Amino acid sequence: MNYSRFFGGKELLKKQPLVDQSALGAMYRGKHFDEPTVESFNGFTRQFNRATSRPLQEEILDKRNRLMLNATRRNYSTLQRLIAA
Repeated sequence: MNYSRFFGGKELLKKQPLVDQSALGAMYRGKHFDEPTVESFNGFTRQFNRATSRPLQEEILDKRNRLMLNATRRNYSTLQRLIAA
């Protein structure tokens, strides 16, 4: 995606707070995420807060969203294995 094309010249988004395990779980319908996932999420949030352009902010948000989609899929796969056992 060409982030500069879509978001160039737009205002920066507000900075976002870091989260803990319970807050991250609440954002994703009560799911439980391990500490490395929370740290990765917060790492992307730190990058987002340091970003100096809107296109960079949007790119970081997309990466963070992919992280959470993959984490949610892993949680679902684990749950399905436990149910089948």
